Amino acid sequence: MRALLCWLLLASVTLAGGEAGVDEFPIKDFFFSWHVETSDAAQLSIRKTPKGTTVDIRYLFPCYLGCDISLTPDQAAAVGKVLARTNAFHERMLETRDASEKVAAGKDCRVEFRTDKTGRFEAAIFLGENPIPLTLDREAANTFAPPLQKAVELAKRVDEKVRF
Repeated sequence: MRALLCWLLLASVTLAGGEAGVDEFPIKDFFFSWHVETSDAAQLSIRKTPKGTTVDIRYLFPCYLGCDISLTPDQAAAVGKVLARTNAFHERMLETRDASEKVAAGKDCRVEFRTDKTGRFEAAIFLGENPIPLTLDREAANTFAPPLQKAVELAKRVDEKVRF
């Protein structure tokens, strides 16, 4: 009797459309992400979606503002060229407190090298008019500079290898 009730219940759920078919979930929104480089606090990725390919830098830990930045490959290459000078800016600002130097980095981007009141050095990447930057410490800036400089080539590689 119990088996008959279970069978009837299962049949009624199946006939009533209780289980969703695979076709009911169309693939509309998807992406490919290649994690190119990782520092202690952030990750650099080439991200491809049906809309295009971007270079993303994201923090590895949760935060509220300034957690990530998404650049075109050309913008990323320009930022990489500026970040390649991180050590020179660090040396120049080593004895300063609460100072900053802004450097344009291609179209709609700028990098601000700065120290705070305690002398902590960081590179802040601003995109467009957004007042909230993505900030990197010296180690992360030096880690990300080489792959960012090659962002155009890396994005082309992803575009060639990954097709939607």
